[in-house]
Amino acid sequence: MFKNTTMKMKNSILFIALVCIIWLGGCESEPKIVKGTVSDKTLLDIIQANGYTEFVKAVKLAGLEAQINAATKQTVFAPNNAAFNVLLKQLGLNKVDDINPTVLASVLRYHITTEDSYLAASLPRKAASLDGKSFYLTQNAASLNALGTIVLKDRSAKNGIFHGINLVLSSPTLSIYDAIAARAAGTPPQFTLLKYAIDRAGLDGVLKSGDFTLFAPTNAAFTTAGLGTTAALDGVAVDALKTILQYHVLPTARFSIELTTGRVATANGPLANNTKGIDINATTPAFEGGTISNADQLATNGVWHQISAVARPKVGIKEGITVPGVVLTTSGNDTAGPDALGPLVTASGYTRFDDINRASKDAVYFPRVPPTAGSFPNNQEIIKYLERHIFASTVNFTTATNGTKVTSVGGNEYYVVVDAAGGRFINGVAASRNAFGAASTTSYAAYDGVAYVWGTTGYTGLVPLPTNNIVQQLDGDAQFTLIAAAIKKVGREASLTSGNKTFFAVENAAFTTKTGLSSVSQINALAAGDALLQTITTLIDKHTVNSAEFALRLTSAIPILKNALDQDVTFAVVAGNVVVIDDKQRPDTKFTSFTTTDKFLAKNGVVHVVSKFFEF
Repeated sequence: MFKNTTMKMKNSILFIALVCIIWLGGCESEPKIVKGTVSDKTLLDIIQANGYTEFVKAVKLAGLEAQINAATKQTVFAPNNAAFNVLLKQLGLNKVDDINPTVLASVLRYHITTEDSYLAASLPRKAASLDGKSFYLTQNAASLNALGTIVLKDRSAKNGIFHGINLVLSSPTLSIYDAIAARAAGTPPQFTLLKYAIDRAGLDGVLKSGDFTLFAPTNAAFTTAGLGTTAALDGVAVDALKTILQYHVLPTARFSIELTTGRVATANGPLANNTKGIDINATTPAFEGGTISNADQLATNGVWHQISAVARPKVGIKEGITVPGVVLTTSGNDTAGPDALGPLVTASGYTRFDDINRASKDAVYFPRVPPTAGSFPNNQEIIKYLERHIFASTVNFTTATNGTKVTSVGGNEYYVVVDAAGGRFINGVAASRNAFGAASTTSYAAYDGVAYVWGTTGYTGLVPLPTNNIVQQLDGDAQFTLIAAAIKKVGREASLTSGNKTFFAVENAAFTTKTGLSSVSQINALAAGDALLQTITTLIDKHTVNSAEFALRLTSAIPILKNALDQDVTFAVVAGNVVVIDDKQRPDTKFTSFTTTDKFLAKNGVVHVVSKFFEF
């Protein structure tokens, strides 16, 4: 029994030893695996062994076997059998043998490059094929020409590397320009205006070579842009036409799957703080507002896509205000206001507009007649002035609702006031209406925001709200010391120093007439529980509205407001004056008049002055 056990142990040891020998000659260390080990077989042998039998058959039928075998380094992108089956179905043929050998040879050469033996990790962006044309590796080298997907990688042979793809590719025969020209000469003719524009701008030769992407506007796109005839195109200066067209050209081939949302450089020059870039929306997809369709039209010198609009590239805010001759508008609006602000930006060295890649865009409200640089004591004060007019892009005075409060990038606060006609004003200042009268007139859309000309003729700029609240404003005026003291005494100071409020204040004389109190000390001497305190509390609540309502709104819209007691504060016009009605049944005789509107602007609202306390 012991002998048998010993024999079994010897057999086990021998077995383990044999396994160790087989596994790379021993078990002393982990086996070393070398990636991309070159086979001693030819490339066609490897392709055949991987099941790409139709490709090998096609190579032999096309007479390319000797050429492939003779190459010392090459990369072959071999369509799989399924890809050939699709091709045969498209051609209406039964087998590869039925394809003309010359045609077959031309097709296959487009799948082979002898530039190098490329592993998948080192595939170039662009490679020259055996037929003299180029193909592109797109989306992290996952496909060719954004069509054929690489489904098998890195099969090495002694004379090259092969990758399997799922489509038989077609070699391009026309340049970008020639493709557009062929469409223009076709039936029905297409892109005739684009071809005419390219010819007139002298870009036909450029678009026959190189490596480009063209976003090609349709005839309808040119018509919409007001350039729907050759005569209209003749009316555009050649240099200007060339610039317009170059906005539609990217200086490298870029397929639709490679488009990313953001600003990209065009043939007008590299991205910088200038007018040369355009915006792409990869989700839509869209190119500077034009919808992309019929994408990925391959050419011998790149790719082109059809778009539905002639691009209207945006300028930067800084260019719009500092560069002479830059067109700021597409709607014909007066652009003197933005231009006038340029000297302040230049003189102060203000840099906020310099970085075109800022994540947050701006809404800038340029006054028509800003002060001169020399009127400021130093550059820092100029910058403070500039930042009073710059807001986050989400701020839109032209669509904001009445009473909206906004803050500039400089920390300055403003209220938007909307009158009965829909006109917008800032802090109730009549001259601060937007420059063109309409509720939403944009001077120009910039790639780093939107700029508006703001204010009527002579308007010099936005005036921020004070830093004091309503109570502080009342307390600081000798005519309102009693109402200010009363607000504090009855515990309404917190309410009137926060939120958005309108307060209808009475002067000291009117306060004394109603309460009999003529000094701050008398008010402060009132004991808790005194009936007069409750009366004063009620009066203050009657005069408090929980929204900011400026005179421009009150005198035009004549709104009915709710006070802090949820009572209606009703307005009317009597003898040309806006009044608060005390008795709706007798509005002509029972009212409280406005003696001063917008008496105080405050951090949290506005104060109007009435001649007596409300009696409703």
